[in-house]
Amino acid sequence: MNVRQRTFLTLYVPLWATWFRWGRGILSRTVNRFRGRLAGPNRYFESLDAFRAWWQNHTRWKSDPLQGIIDIVASLEHAQWQWAHKGIFEDDCDGLAFVAAHYLADFADDHQCHVVTLLLNPFEYPTLWEGLQLGAHVLCLFQHQGRWHVLSNTEIFDETWSTFEEALYQNPYSAGHTILWYRVDTVRRGKHNGHLPRISKVNHVMEG
Repeated sequence: MNVRQRTFLTLYVPLWATWFRWGRGILSRTVNRFRGRLAGPNRYFESLDAFRAWWQNHTRWKSDPLQGIIDIVASLEHAQWQWAHKGIFEDDCDGLAFVAAHYLADFADDHQCHVVTLLLNPFEYPTLWEGLQLGAHVLCLFQHQGRWHVLSNTEIFDETWSTFEEALYQNPYSAGHTILWYRVDTVRRGKHNGHLPRISKVNHVMEG
C-alpha cells in the first residue's frame, strides 16, 4: 500500500464509521416515518431451510440512492408493507440484513444473531470506483446448531463455519479482502422494532 492510498484510508475509514454509527440511524428513522408501514402479520418458519427458501423467493436486492452511498435501513413495518402490496421486499444490503435478522434470531443459539457492517479495502478491487461501491457491505451472521451461517442480501451461503471470526473473514464476500473496520449489532427476537438496535461492539482492524 503506497502513501497516497494509506492517506486516503485514514480519512475513508473514520468518515464511514461515523456515518454508520450516527448518520445511518438518524436518516433511516426519519425516512421510515414517511414510508408505507404495516404492523404484521408476523411470519414464523418451521426450519431454517423453510426460511431460506421463502427469503430467496420474496426478497430482491435494490441499491439505495446514489449507488448505495445514502444508506436507508428499511423498518420491519415497511418490509411488511412491501410484502403486502408487492409480494416482494426490495432493499439494499443493510435493510435486507436487519429485516432477515428479525427472523433468523428465532433459529440462533443463545442470541447469537448479529448484523455486521464492514468496510473492505477499496484498493483491492480492479478499480477504485468498484471498490468504493462494493467495499462497504452489511451481512447477518448467526449461529445455528453450533455452526455459524452468513446471510448476504437474498442468500444464505451454503458453507458454515465453527467460529464467528471464521464466518466473518472466510465467507464468500469477505474472503480475499482486507477488512478495515467492522461493527456488530446484536438482534434479539422481538427487539427489532424497525430501528437500528443499539451497538454492541465496534472493531477497528486497519493495520499500519
